[in-house]
Amino acid sequence: MEDALTTVPRFLKIPIQILTGYMVPDGIDKCFREQTIHFFGVYDGHGGSQVANYCNECMHFALVEEHL
Repeated sequence: MEDALTTVPRFLKIPIQILTGYMVPDGIDKCFREQTIHFFGVYDGHGGSQVANYCNECMHFALVEEHL
C-alpha cells in the first residue's frame, strides 16, 4: 500500500480568536484563550509512495510556517 498517515497529538496551540473570527466571547476564562490543535493527515499514494511519504513527513511543518 502506498498511502501514508500522520498523527501529531497536541500539535499546536492557537489563539481562540482565530476560531471565533477574532472576537473573544464573553465569559471565556483566560486559561481557555488558547486552543490545542491535534493534527491528523492521510495521504493517498496515487502519486506514488514517495509523494505520500514526503507529505507525511513535511505537511504539518508547512502548516506551522503558514500559521506564523
